[in-house]
Amino acid sequence: MPATIYVVNRYKLNDPVVVAAVTFDNEKIEAKTPRTAANGLVTVTTEALADGNHVLRITPPYTSTYQAGPDIAEDLPNSATRMYRSLEAVITVKNGRLQAVYPAMGQERNGDVGAGTNPIRVLLQPLYFRAPHQIPKARKHEQITLIVVHQTAGGTSMDVALSVMNGEDPQAPGSSHYVISSEGEIVKIVQDNGIAFHAGQTPEQTWWDGKKYVEGFSIGIEMSHKAKTPWPPAQISALMGLAQQLMHAYPSIKRQNIVGHTDVLLIDRDCPGLEFDWAVLEKFGLSMIPRDGAISLDGAYGGFFRLQPAGQLRVGDRDSKRVWGGGEPWPAAPATGAVVNSPAGLPSSAVQGSAGLQTIAGAPIRELQTDLGEIGYFAPVDGDFSAKTEFAVSRFQKHFFSGSRRGLIADAQRGRVDHVTAKFIKSVRP
Repeated sequence: MPATIYVVNRYKLNDPVVVAAVTFDNEKIEAKTPRTAANGLVTVTTEALADGNHVLRITPPYTSTYQAGPDIAEDLPNSATRMYRSLEAVITVKNGRLQAVYPAMGQERNGDVGAGTNPIRVLLQPLYFRAPHQIPKARKHEQITLIVVHQTAGGTSMDVALSVMNGEDPQAPGSSHYVISSEGEIVKIVQDNGIAFHAGQTPEQTWWDGKKYVEGFSIGIEMSHKAKTPWPPAQISALMGLAQQLMHAYPSIKRQNIVGHTDVLLIDRDCPGLEFDWAVLEKFGLSMIPRDGAISLDGAYGGFFRLQPAGQLRVGDRDSKRVWGGGEPWPAAPATGAVVNSPAGLPSSAVQGSAGLQTIAGAPIRELQTDLGEIGYFAPVDGDFSAKTEFAVSRFQKHFFSGSRRGLIADAQRGRVDHVTAKFIKSVRP
């Protein structure tokens, strides 16, 4: 009796796999081999099969046994919009009829087989799912210098994630180069030499390392993850593995150039979120890594934290007005032997005359802005701790005080620079 096989995308059941070849027991694929139609259906005959178990193999036209990465789908023509893993299943036949079907051992990552024997529903693991919203073949590989990590935030459903990437939501015409499932499976969406729409709605909304339009020089990795929930280890492991593959394929991506969406955005958003633990990536030499060892702030930021260990640089501070820490103006350095009064909150013993004078020197806010800019953040170097500088500080803190380090500063203090934040900035600055 003929059997009907229905082959679809594992994550999107309404996405049929077209022209997939169906063979039994290691048969060679030939011109006469049955193949799935545009609806993913194919009819095969089983009458000639002997009673017992047989191996059913589904081979899509574009397939690979590897995890999706820089080697996958790069040479496919634009007309090839899908790539899947092949799948082997065991079928049981009696008197020419199918009695049972189940995935062969070790095939879990390649797909699955649904319940029932007629039709047999086969779900293949996608490797490449081409997004319509992109600029294909828009750059050379050496122009790729950054990896940007995202989270979908709404949930872990790969169906939803791929629907967004497929342009099915007209309100969210975005894409990324890769999507990683909570189980650690990777699907490629845009070829690496193409530009994906993953960072900002306009070029002016993103900035990193002195350049706007981050999408032009970055690879976007979307993590299918629900906001404010723990991150599955398999998903983080897959991210790190993909990042290492990308850095090997494109030496222009340095290890420190792995950042979050929040790092590059000039609008407020928590992505990949405060639950994401960058410290885990740092242990494997990935992303921006604080230097080991004690960091002294004695000579940093004009000596502000030496004189006010519990102080904070904040909005309203200005080098031109000698206001630091949100209080009264600090005195200028007096002539030798003169005595100066201390500003509010500073013990008078901390401000002395003679050569041992202790007051803030230089331009602490410009130093802070320079440090943030050297790391990569957008911070105009003007000596004015304005909302733009506060925003850059908060971006830095959302990156470095997330996950296992989240409790190092209070959430209410984000946007201000205390001694903890200052030490991290100095330890990260190149």
